[in-house]
Formats: sequence, C-alpha cells, structure tokens
Amino acid sequence: MRALVVDDNNVNSIVAAAYLKKFGFEVDFAFDGYEAVSLFEKSPYELVIMDYQMPGLDGAATMACLRSIER
Repeated sequence: MRALVVDDNNVNSIVAAAYLKKFGFEVDFAFDGYEAVSLFEKSPYELVIMDYQMPGLDGAATMACLRSIER
C-alpha cells in the first residue's frame, strides 16, 4: 500500500509517515500541492494525507486537482 503525505512542515510529515509505516504503508512526500499533483499523476496511492494551508496550491485546490485525475 502506498500513501502520499503532503505538508510544507517536515516535522509533521515525519510524524505522519511514522504512523503510516506502522500500518504497512510505503510513504512518499510532497512539499506543496504542485509536487503532490505531479507525484499523483505518476503513481497510484491508496491514501493521501494533506495539510490545508500550504504555499502555492492549498489543500482544497490540490484535492480538486487530484480528484480531476483520479483513477
């Protein structure tokens, strides 16, 4: 199982990844919404955890983009 953690705060990303790895997820990281969309286009993810307030695309705008390319 793969998960994508999208957060501009490294500490939050590390904590989220630690929990996800306990449940067997392989975790990829994105710093902002643009990077998240790029990664999502390349790989399938069972779970996306995202910060709402980020530079560039915020969480809501990023999710709208992800849903438009959802498999």
